[in-house]
Amino acid sequence: MPGKLPGPGWWNGRHGWLKPGCREACGFESRPGHVTFASSVELLVRQISHWTPARWRGHADAVRALVQVLADAGADAEGLPRRGVPTLPDTALADQVRVLAADLMAAHPPPDVLERVEADVTALRHALRDS
Repeated sequence: MPGKLPGPGWWNGRHGWLKPGCREACGFESRPGHVTFASSVELLVRQISHWTPARWRGHADAVRALVQVLADAGADAEGLPRRGVPTLPDTALADQVRVLAADLMAAHPPPDVLERVEADVTALRHALRDS
């Protein structure tokens, strides 16, 4: 519903509606690197979320590699062992990127981790744009 609040306490950030308390709980405004990382992820998701199966040919492996980088960074930040990410259909990769990026931010990694992963996201975005 553009222009309407979904309910009391919701906040319309640059990245869509956030549930009440999420902005504060995640330290969205105060944690270094979060806004830049979230912006880069959102740009990538917007770039690839509408792709058809034919458009994914030749590009899915690169996005899957980024998905694994996001998962590994999240596991490291949470102190958990790294695991392989399940292979989903190509058309689900944008959602997989969005979910794993949110998990990474919720784990509160050090700023240098977000900067490194944000650089990977940006590099992939530019590589996909130029191909």
